Amino acid sequence: MLDRRFFLATLGAASLAPLLQVHAAQASTVYGLTLEDLVRRSQRITVGSSVERSSGWAHLGGARRIVTLHHVVESRRLDSDASPEECWVMTLGGRVGDLGQKVSGEAEIQDGAALVMFLGQERTLPDLPPYRRVVGMAQGAYGLVERAGKRHLAPGRDLPAFVRPHQARLAIEELQGVDLESCASAVRRFR
Repeated sequence: MLDRRFFLATLGAASLAPLLQVHAAQASTVYGLTLEDLVRRSQRITVGSSVERSSGWAHLGGARRIVTLHHVVESRRLDSDASPEECWVMTLGGRVGDLGQKVSGEAEIQDGAALVMFLGQERTLPDLPPYRRVVGMAQGAYGLVERAGKRHLAPGRDLPAFVRPHQARLAIEELQGVDLESCASAVRRFR
């Protein structure tokens, strides 16, 4: 009888052991950017739309991950009087074959949809064309919606919760619902 109880207690303890083990937690903290931070970290601020996209594998930060390259055609620059151009914009995540990867908080770029984008420095990786990243992930990409004959900025749907630095007003709060001309004026204030 004692052997049976000992056996059952040992079996019960062994089945609970995986639940009691301590594992390292992994989490991310996303700091909200003010409009001034967003503008100062951007090399170009533009209105553009993706005309094509392709996803593939890339080595970033020591890991192999899926990325999507968007061929963006600019219709207007908001930060200067420079002529609009074309560029490649990389976002994290995408679909390669049957495998998909979603990165929470990443900028959403849909083909054909006009966006205001805060873009960083041009970068290069082997086997990829020169590309730019959206500054602050989803904080640096705003859709445009038509209201009363004007285009207004709308933040993406996949915004994470932000840690607020100080009591500053975040760019997503300042730009949400603003018309395109007011956005251009606000951007040039910090250039």
